[in-house]
This record gives sequence, structure tokens and C-alpha cells, in this order.
Amino acid sequence: MAATFTAPDSDLVNTIHPTGNCTWGALTPKWGVLHTMETPETTQIAENIAGWFANPAAGTSAHYCIDPDSIVQCVDERAAAWAAMPTGNAFGIHLELAGRAAQTATEWADPASQAILDRAAALMADICTRHGIPVRFLTDQQLANGEKGITTHAQISRVFRESDHTDPGDGFPAAQFLALTQKHYTGGVIAETVSTLIENGDEMTNEQTERLLTAVEGIHALLRPGKEQHWHAGPLYNAITNTSIQTQQTKDALTRGQDGIKWDGDIFSQNKQLIATQQETNRLLAELIKNQKGN
Repeated sequence: MAATFTAPDSDLVNTIHPTGNCTWGALTPKWGVLHTMETPETTQIAENIAGWFANPAAGTSAHYCIDPDSIVQCVDERAAAWAAMPTGNAFGIHLELAGRAAQTATEWADPASQAILDRAAALMADICTRHGIPVRFLTDQQLANGEKGITTHAQISRVFRESDHTDPGDGFPAAQFLALTQKHYTGGVIAETVSTLIENGDEMTNEQTERLLTAVEGIHALLRPGKEQHWHAGPLYNAITNTSIQTQQTKDALTRGQDGIKWDGDIFSQNKQLIATQQETNRLLAELIKNQKGN
């Protein structure tokens, strides 16, 4: 069946460039899979690689191509991309990032790489939300067991031994990428839940309250003492600040007397706990920064 999709699966996509190098109806999404294009990290690379994927002679594809300023969708999420051999193709939604597997951690820290990482993390969070994929990197055993999560082309090759690819490489900042994805994911959960309540006047259920609590605590968990920190304190501070703002906005949206808001359960107590959690997280961050400066 030829590629027939005419609209992107994600609102984050800038353009679509469909390819016939895919297998329709053959995808059961379990994994978000990271690749590198083995290209420079320049603008227009996503569009250029998407154009190459559209060529039948290429014999390969991915769902998305990402560079510093754009996301191009090449394969509909109902179809299997030809990206990581039979097993990876059957269960993965594949993200091709501009860059190379040989990049060092330092090279991944430059402005172009950081823009690519943030754009890819936002897309990964959206994919995880829509397909019920946990925001976590899988262990080899979890991947072999077919559990849901985030993985790489290299890990699929290592576990299933169907290819020898090593991207996105040993220097890829996995911890930073996971933190960015978690930030986008939790922010999306909060925004979506509150937006639904405001627009539809739905009741605030205990389940929704717990969902909000879990979302905010997701970022807090990443910052507990003892967790290795592999990224700069600036992004950490931004993540905490964003979560604090989202928590306060949630509280404001659910204030008694606001039109269109109903509630079920002790929402005000829950939000009080969330704000207290954020205050404690900010305190821990201040200690982390102080300790780093002292080293």
C-alpha cells in the first residue's frame, strides 16, 4: 500500500514528506527509538534526509527527521518505518536526529545539538503520551522482554542482533534527553488535564488529581539527592521553575468560584502538597549548585 497520510500525527511537526518505504498496518508501537542521521547538525538537514527517504531506491526510512529548527514526518504512525530491521521496525516509532554517532558529550552540548535534543524530547514526550509509552530508557532485558519505553538503534542491534548499528553513540547525553522528555511530558499532562477541565467543565476526579500529582513528582524524582546529574544546573533550574509555574497554574485553575470548574476529591490539599514538594525541590537544587561551586 502506498503512503497516503496527508496530516501529521503530532502538532509539533513542521512539514510532512511521505515515503512509500514503509509497511502499512505492521506497527505495534512499544518503543520510541533514537537514531542519528550521520549528517551535520545544520538546518534543512531534516528536509534533505526526508527527501532521500522518499526515494524508493533508498530502501530505508524513519517516522521523523529532526534538525535544529524543524521536524519532518516521513512515515505515518500506523505504518512500520524501515529503520531498524524486522524487530525494531515492528515495534518502534523512529526518530532520526541530525548529528553523528561519533559525537562526544562535549559536541552534544553545543547550541545546535541542544536545539535538536529539546525538539526531539518534545516529540518523544508527545509520542509517549499518545501511545501510553513510559518515559524511561529500557534496560537490555526490558527491551528483550518487549516492555514499553525509550531505546536506541544501538540497543536494538545489541539485543536482537539483526544489525550492527551503534547510533546515537556512546557520547549521546541520555540522562539529559530523558530529563528533557520528562519535562515536556509532565508539562503536557498538566496542561492537557487542566485545559480539558476548563473547556468542558468536567468534574475533577480523584484519578485526574493523582495524574497531576504523578506528573509533577516525575520531575521531582529526577532531582532526588543521590541521583547522578549529567546536565548543567541551568536547565535543571528551568525544569523546576516550569514545574512550579505549572503547579501554581493548576491551583489557580481549580480555585473555587471560577467558571467551568468542578471538583471531586480533596484537590486543594493535593495542590498544597505539590507546592510544598516544589519548595523542597528548590531547596535541594540550591544545595546542589552550592556543592558544585565548591568542587
